[in-house]
Parts: sequence; structure tokens; C-alpha cells
Amino acid sequence: MGKIDKEGILVKIKWIEKLVEKYELDLTGLTVFTEVATNDYFLAGMIPAFANAQMVYMYDKDLLFENKVEGSDNIRITSSRDKIAEADIITNTGFIRPVTALDVAKMKDTAIIALMMSQQQIRPSDIEIQACLNKGIELIETDEVNSGILNSMGFKFLKVLFDAGLTVWKDKYLLLSTGLWASYYVQALEINKIDFVRTSFGSLKDYDAIIVADHGNFLDDGLWIGQDNDQIRSVISIDRILKENPLIKIINISGQMDVKGLVEAGIDVYPEIETIAGHSVVRGDYLGYKVVFEMMVLSLKAAEQAARKRLTTSGTN
Repeated sequence: MGKIDKEGILVKIKWIEKLVEKYELDLTGLTVFTEVATNDYFLAGMIPAFANAQMVYMYDKDLLFENKVEGSDNIRITSSRDKIAEADIITNTGFIRPVTALDVAKMKDTAIIALMMSQQQIRPSDIEIQACLNKGIELIETDEVNSGILNSMGFKFLKVLFDAGLTVWKDKYLLLSTGLWASYYVQALEINKIDFVRTSFGSLKDYDAIIVADHGNFLDDGLWIGQDNDQIRSVISIDRILKENPLIKIINISGQMDVKGLVEAGIDVYPEIETIAGHSVVRGDYLGYKVVFEMMVLSLKAAEQAARKRLTTSGTN
């Protein structure tokens, strides 16, 4: 087992406490059902306890027995999704997904699902939305725009470019991007006076990289980059890349492309991760813990306000 960075953990805990105070997050009397994850996401799952939640159930489907977290009276690690029935707030975090109709049936009538994102980003595969509507379960979004959370996207975008080994300075890019986050990528490039184009027309020979960052599911049944055949059409074909600029680098942030086909053709792809429509291959903690923790606290604050309103209206609290 590696050495535990106690000082690093203390720094992160201090940041959590600062955020809880800043946003006046107070979960007194409320129970939260969230995930067990790794690295900074594990600490993020413990944030409700820092905000005085009555109980925090951290879900781990592979756990054999329910465990207490040492030093805490209000955190339990559990493999039982039945604990959803006790929760006032359920977080739409990675290992909680998908929230099924069976999960919704277990929920209190006053339960809140904290989306951990804006409503525009909801994926039907993550939450059984109709079941929530039928039962009257509220889906509470996070205001990523006015809170400034999305301002981090430009920094994350530039970090990907540097991590891919690009010089960035004096480079020229072809940017294929749609959706809510596209404007933040464009802004990052423009502010830093980086040369880029947003159309796939014209020769590829002058570009240092093609950046695929589609968060709007622009293509329903095609690929941004791939090998054309009778079933699939691509915006840019692998053959075209090999013909016009085989040394170009492909930056794979989000959007469907044939990563395996590109690698087999000897084309440099970063990161070499197969993409799924609507999902980014760059994790939320790519910039570190501050973005992860602020997103969690903001989401819980919105959920707290909604939960208290519902409990007051129902006469439960």
C-alpha cells in the first residue's frame, strides 16, 4: 500500500470546510445517499457529513458487509440500494447511476435527486425520468454557469492539449465542438490567441491537431472521425487524414470516433480511450480536487433548499 499523504488530505479537508461555510451548506436532519468512489471523489462523498447530515450512506455495490467510517458516527458504507428509501437527497453521481424505476419506487415522496449537473446535460440512460415524474420526485440541477464552475472548462481544455504533448503556442487546430461547453473552449483559444478553425472543410495539412469535443450529441448515427463504410459515415475519414496529414494529432475529449481504427492506422490519439455518446473521456477531477468539491457542495446546497421546502410543504419537517 502506498504512503498516505496526510498533509494533502488535511489541505483538502480545509477546502471542504471553507466551501461548506461559504455556501452555508447545512444538512442537519437530512439523510443523503451517495457513492463510494476513489481519490478525490471519495472525499467528495463525505462532504454531507461535514455539513452535519443526519446520515450519509455511501454506496459500494461490491461491499459484502455494511461498514462504519472510522471516526464518524454519521457515515455508513453500504452495498444495499434499499437505503435509498431513507434518503432525503440522492446524488446522481457515477456509481449511483443508473437511477432505475425500482430505485425511484423506493424513494420517499419528498425525496430529491441532486443532478450534479445542469438539466441540459441529463442523459436518459442515467435516470429513469418518467418514473420520477410519475412519483413527483424532483430533479434538482446545479447552476454551473452563474456559479462559475464552467469557467474551469477552459483550463481543463488547455491542460489536455499540453498533456497530449502539443506546444499550443503557435499551433493551429481544427476544433469540432458543439453543446454547452463549446463556447468555453473557443474562449480559451481566443484569449490565448491560439489559431483555430471550426469547420472541417479544406485541407488538413496545416493543422497540428484535430480537437473533437462534442458535448451536444451533434451526430446521431455517425462518427466525427472514423472509417467510412456502408453503415457509418464520418465527418472526417481516416483515409483522408492519412492522405492529407498522417502526422496530425487527434485530441479526444468527447464525441464519437473510431479510436481503435485511428490507432491501428498509426494516427496519434490522446487519450486513447473509446468514447461513448454524451460522455467525456476527461474526468471531472482532471484539474484536481477544487472543482470536484465545489461542484458537490453547490449541488448539495441546491438539493438542501429543495428538500427543506418539500419537507415543510408536506408537514414532515
